[in-house]
Amino acid sequence: MRTGSLHLPGGYDPAADESFYSAPKLSALDLECLVDSTRLLIGHNWRVDARFMASNSSEFVDWAFGKGASIGESIAIIFYPWKDSARTAKIATLWLGTWHHAPLVAWASDAGSGSNVKIEPLAEYIDLIH
Repeated sequence: MRTGSLHLPGGYDPAADESFYSAPKLSALDLECLVDSTRLLIGHNWRVDARFMASNSSEFVDWAFGKGASIGESIAIIFYPWKDSARTAKIATLWLGTWHHAPLVAWASDAGSGSNVKIEPLAEYIDLIH
């Protein structure tokens, strides 16, 4: 689902030439916001949340992202076992990045433990953040 949160590095200007080789990084506060939004999904009753309602994944993507997504936007992802759809198995918040920043994912592999949220860059884009 769309979280409605935008995180842009301070001083980031996508039109500036400097952004191609030294784009500013997300602040510690922005990173903590990603972790907090992931923690908020723990125990979230997604089955009654209208933002997750759709008959299939294609319908959901058209409904939620039919007009595209903004740079710096974050989205929430909830994983659950197909046999027990009432139980959340994994949760994540994906920061989509910017023109010059790789996407980041904040995730918890055990939805019962809110203290163990990790932030990692997506491996395919690792060259963009060094």
